[in-house]
Order: sequence, then C-alpha cells, then structure tokens
Amino acid sequence: MDESIVAPVIYKNEKHKTTNQGVILEEEITKELRRFFHEFHTFVWKKDYGNLNRDYKEGHFIENYYRLDAYFDNNTLNVLEINASFVDGWGTAFNLARASGIKVSFDKCHFPKKFGSTSSDYLPELELFVDELKKSGLKHFEDCKVFESWKTEWLKDNQTYDWGKDAYSKDWYVYGRGEREDGLSKPKLPRVLPWVQKSHSGEYHTMDSKMHLALFSKEWNGNFVKIPKHYIAPETSWEDIPKKVVLKFCEKDSDECKRVRQSVLFDKPEGKSKFLRKCYENKMLIVQDFVRPSSQKIEGSIYEKEDCQIIIFIICNEPITGYVQYSNKYIINDNSTHGPLLIKN
Repeated sequence: MDESIVAPVIYKNEKHKTTNQGVILEEEITKELRRFFHEFHTFVWKKDYGNLNRDYKEGHFIENYYRLDAYFDNNTLNVLEINASFVDGWGTAFNLARASGIKVSFDKCHFPKKFGSTSSDYLPELELFVDELKKSGLKHFEDCKVFESWKTEWLKDNQTYDWGKDAYSKDWYVYGRGEREDGLSKPKLPRVLPWVQKSHSGEYHTMDSKMHLALFSKEWNGNFVKIPKHYIAPETSWEDIPKKVVLKFCEKDSDECKRVRQSVLFDKPEGKSKFLRKCYENKMLIVQDFVRPSSQKIEGSIYEKEDCQIIIFIICNEPITGYVQYSNKYIINDNSTHGPLLIKN
C-alpha cells in the first residue's frame, strides 16, 4: 500500500490507522452477493407494496446505496447488518483501493453532484469521498462538491415545497440519518439520498429497518453468503430466546433506541427486562444469533490477534468497493484499523 496516498484523517481530527493486510472476496462470493441483493430488493418491496418489479425494469433502484457489515471465514460471508440510511465510508474504501492498486468500477457508480453531512465530524471522510470520485477520471464527477451548510444550500433551490410531493431530491447525497417528526410523511429534513428512495408508484420508502434482514433470513438460501439465525416475535417468544445473542433495534433513530443509547446489545439480559421485552414483542427489536468473527495477527499490533470485519458498499445489486476493519474490541467500528478489500468480479 502506497502510504503517500492514504488519507491521514477520516473522522474529526483523529489519525487514520491502516495496515497493508487485507482480504480478497472471491468471484463466486461476489456473484452470490449480487443475487442476494436482487432477492433482498424484491422481497422487501413486494412485502411492503406488492409486486414492484417494474421499478427494476425502469431503473428505479439505481440510487439504492448499502453498507454491508459482515464476518467471514475461508469460504463464507456472514451478513450481520445492512445499513441503507447512514451510508458513509465510501471515501475510505476508494482511498485504500487506490493506495493498494485495486481497480474500482467507477462506471458502475451512480452518485449525485452535491454532498453534505449532518455533522462536521464526518466532513473529512466525505471530502475524501468526493476527492476520490474526481480522481476517477470520469467526467460526470468533475463538478461534485461538498457543502458544509447543505440544508441552507438545499433551501436556496427549494424556496417553496410540499412535504408530501416535492421534498424528495436525487440531487443530494448526505451523510447522516433522516430525522422524522412523523414517519416518512413529515420529515424534519428533506428526503435526500440515501435516506429515502422513491418507487415507481410514488411511495417513499426506507430500506434501513433491521426487520428487513430478519424476515429475509427466512427466505434466503445461499452457499457462500449466509445470514445468522434471527428471532422475531411472535414466532419466537421472549422466554425462548437463548442467552448468547445480539439484540438490535430495527430503527436506529427511534425513540426506543435513543432511550437505551445504543442500537446493538450483546447477550439477552438477566431478569424481566420489561422495556426490551416490550420492544421485542412490539417488533421494534430483533434478535440475532451471535457469530464469532475470524481473527488475524496484524503487523505492528500489540495484540496477539485482532478480530476482523468486512465492510462492503453496494449500489443496487452491485458490490462496488469496501475495506476491512481490525479491532480487539467487542464491537468493531470505524475507530478500528483499516485494511484494503479486493472484490473479484
């Protein structure tokens, strides 16, 4: 990896920790991942709105962006979570790929030209994202720009609008969560990518609910791409959930999640746990079997081995890029050490 290319900072002013050690996603896994997302799209939209295959034929899924978190072993990818609302990390992935000489198919990347963030903490990585798009050499990305006060800029072009009709814009890609006053019908902020997508029928929809993957896990049958077992009410009672599990709130910006102050909890709690039980029974919380991550020795690390997680970015059905996270912590997040990911096609 060419260290002179690697971005020194991606979050606030904290040092970007990287390693040459990476992971290769073999061609058969990439192929099955495409099928996974094709079936995932179809499953979710049919479940909520009936048969919307017309959207596929007319390209209405082209602006669906996903950040997939997965554990892996030698021949299996375990899909832990699909994030479709706050999809950040593109800049990190593109930058590590370029530094490692990994080719990215930018011609398959469909992004708008205006970018913003709900928090200044993410601006370094967002600016890296746009900078890497410009370095791709494609003319479409030459005019891409980051706006620090993106809401002010958005309102300049939208002096008057009807929340029910005109507040949806494909012109913006924003890092952050779409705050809502009343579901999708009355958002505090405009509907922009990738928070909310608009179907052919005119319905607004978010793909971010963790319930989607939980329900899809009952339908999916893959050889290489797997989904951990999920527990959903009322199919499984609270009493029958095993101890060694992971609890996840379906909506990360829900009041219930904010009350607990974390979207992921490890192990079923002892005792009555009235609040969590109520959330589970009301389908605000899903439960997933715990999957142990693989671990590797990282050069220069003080630890004997560190756990690893793969982050993969998908547009519609197409795996575009990604990176690897190495950490000694129970929850692996972006303050970990990053390594390159090679996606074979």
